[in-house]
Amino acid sequence: MISPSRQLLILLREGIDTDGHKHNMASLAAKSGLSAQALAKMLSGKTRSPRLLTIRAVCAVYALPIDYFDCDTEAACRAWLERHHRTRSPLIAEIARIADQLSPHHRHSLNAVIRWLDAGTS
Repeated sequence: MISPSRQLLILLREGIDTDGHKHNMASLAAKSGLSAQALAKMLSGKTRSPRLLTIRAVCAVYALPIDYFDCDTEAACRAWLERHHRTRSPLIAEIARIADQLSPHHRHSLNAVIRWLDAGTS
């Protein structure tokens, strides 16, 4: 199982935000509203189980559903990001952002619809 610190590192190296930009730790902290210290702890592995609020803030910058952090391997994370960047329309990205604010049951249902829509656009 891949660690959240490794998943964050992949995002920093390969992730593209909603404006088409890549981020370093400082710019991700500024855009997400998180402290650079919190991100540094997550990146170093000192924070092994990041808070949901932290995960949501990081995902919001990249317009990713929090499902990204369910990937099991580095290869799965990279494949997930590649599909996301290739297929994600701004409308689907906005729906995914809103889904992250729902209850777990409703979020799961809406994320299933998003995956279906993503599959239809690739």
